[in-house]
Amino acid sequence: MKTIGTKELRLHLDQVLDKVLSAQDVIVQHCFKEPVRITAYKAKGFSQKI
Repeated sequence: MKTIGTKELRLHLDQVLDKVLSAQDVIVQHCFKEPVRITAYKAKGFSQKI
């Protein structure tokens, strides 16, 4: 599990999403708010083909 700040999330969103999709949880911290965890959601019948 990796902890990042909101600025890093904005700058590196593609890399963060790749980590989340590879089964790694990411915690996002903000100085005035509670931290949140981003985790992959596996929906039934959802295809990742574009």
